[in-house]
Parts: sequence; structure tokens; C-alpha cells
Amino acid sequence: MRVAGVVLAGGQSSRYGKPKMFERYNGLPFYLHSTNALKASGIDSVYIITNPSLSEQFDVNATLLIEKKQHNGPLYALTFAMQSIQDVDWYVVLAADIPFISKDIIDTLLNYAIGSSYDAIVPVTGNKKQPLIAMYHRRCLPLAEELIENNRKSMQPLLQKVKVNYIHFPSTKREFTNINYESEWQIETDKESNNMSEFSHWNENGRPKMVDISQKDQTKRTAVAQSTILLKKELYEAIQNSQIKKGDPLQVAQIAGIMAAKKTPDIIPMCHPIQITGVDFQFEYKEATNGYELIIQAEVSCKGNTGVEMEALTAVSAAALTFYDMCKAVDKSMIIKDTFLLSKTGGKNGDYTSGK
Repeated sequence: MRVAGVVLAGGQSSRYGKPKMFERYNGLPFYLHSTNALKASGIDSVYIITNPSLSEQFDVNATLLIEKKQHNGPLYALTFAMQSIQDVDWYVVLAADIPFISKDIIDTLLNYAIGSSYDAIVPVTGNKKQPLIAMYHRRCLPLAEELIENNRKSMQPLLQKVKVNYIHFPSTKREFTNINYESEWQIETDKESNNMSEFSHWNENGRPKMVDISQKDQTKRTAVAQSTILLKKELYEAIQNSQIKKGDPLQVAQIAGIMAAKKTPDIIPMCHPIQITGVDFQFEYKEATNGYELIIQAEVSCKGNTGVEMEALTAVSAAALTFYDMCKAVDKSMIIKDTFLLSKTGGKNGDYTSGK
């Protein structure tokens, strides 16, 4: 399947008040988010359809195609792209004003196009069709040319006459947000800032920071984390018969877990160095369908300004990995699974117990 990516970036942006494809999101102009998403999906042939008055403003990472007629609508832009790019089967069309577009959306469209007999693959969000984030087969060209001759400018007349596969997405899917007015973009920007402020590990510039915990009360805090390892019966029996050449895997795993708990701030960037007052482990074997489960629990405690959830999770993870290392000569098929926080106490948010 031969595919080209086409970014429509030749509109007037009359409602926005200036060429909106050059507005910036995360340091990049809108149009680059579209071209980058196409390339991230493995589409090497990416084109920007624009007009002479805008062409000099693009810092291109794609091929520019300059329309012969300006401001004739998206159907003309698609037709011009098909006429100009002739050695492909499908055209992935993206608008230049969709800064949140992701490769996942394009990957989904590409998967639907493989072996398809449809002429177009068009997303629908809620009840809204998205013809400017869609795929069109080259079979559409003759009909598109005929519609252009009849002064049709939108994609809708084309979609009414070709075979379309409409793919439904949630109406809340942000990737489909297109920006028509500068006020809309301000709302999106404010929304982003508000969302960022809800996460205490980000500063006002959107960069990571370590939270200041100096104002928090020092209280006794505990956390218990759990991990499970699936192992074969042969390994279980070898452990019970002290046949593991490296030694007792549970003893070594427990020592590794204690060391890991104390080293958690060296591994997890935003964790504070805290005075741990205790680390303890419990190990329990249970029979399973194809062998045994080893259930590992690590309990960490402290008296401090912040909790020890990450210390407990780090401890139990290191213990599980160490057990694997100790026993892999006997059973490389061990599976480490279901690592999670079992419970915690202390702190302003109170106690927590997992519902798992």
C-alpha cells in the first residue's frame, strides 16, 4: 500500500485573523504537529499544500506544493495533491490547525485502509464527520475533478458520491480539535495551564520540579507494596531442597529490597530523601495452575513530611527482580506481575487500602 501524507495549509484563516498554521504549540507551529504525526506513523512522503503568499513562511520538513489557485477550499487542495502526487494509492489528509493530532489516530486510519475496497476512511467524533483528518484513495480523483469543475469546494459533495468507511471515535477525543478562532486557542491554552497546575511536580513554566514539603506535618507513615512471581514447580522444589547455586533467593531478595528502599530517591527523580525507620518483607508461596506463585510484600515506614509509597514499590520491585536473577538458571520463564500499592497510612490524604 503506497501512501502519501498531505497537510492542507493554504487557507485564509479569516476567522483567526492571521495565518493560524504558524501559531505555536509546545514550541512548534501547528503545521509541524501534522507533518510530524505523519512521519511518526512511518509515512515518508509528506507534502504541504499551500499558496504563494504563505510559502516563504514554512520552515519545511516536508515537500511544499504551491496551489495554482488560491483559497479554493479543501476539495481543490486534495484534488491538486492527487494531481501532483501520482505514484501512491492512498492520501492521508490532515488540516494544519490540529495541534493535538497524534500518530495513534493516523495508525488507526492506516490499519483500516489495508486491503480496503472503500474510497475514503473518515473519522466521526460524536456526530461530527472529520473529512480533514481522513484518508482518500486515488480512485476519488476523477470525481473530485468533476466537482471542482462545478465550483464545489468542500469535501462533503465528494463524500456523498464515494464509498466511505466512517470510523467512530469519542466526541471528547482531543486530537480532533481544530482551531478556528484566536479566542478558541486562548481557551485551549488556559485549559492546558489549569491542567498543569493540578500536578504539583510541574512549575508555572511547565517544567518538572521537586515539591517543597517543608510545610507538611511530620507524622508516622507506612506503605505496603506487593508483587507476584509465577514460577514452575521444578524451581519451587529446587528452592525447597536448597539447590539454588547462588544461595537462598529469598534472603538475597530481601536484602536487595531493603537496599533499594533506601536508594529510592536515586532512582525516582522527584522522590525526596527521607529518614526511613523500617523495611520488612513477607514471602508466601501458593500453588497455581502451572506451578507456584510467590507473593512478595514489602512494608516501609518512616516519620516524616511525605509518604513512603514509592519506597515500598521500589523495594518490592527490586526484591522480585533479584529473585529472578537468583533463579533464572533453573527457570527463565518466571513472570513478574501485579506489582501495586497494597496500603498506606498517614499523611493529609489519610489511609488507603487497595481494592484489588
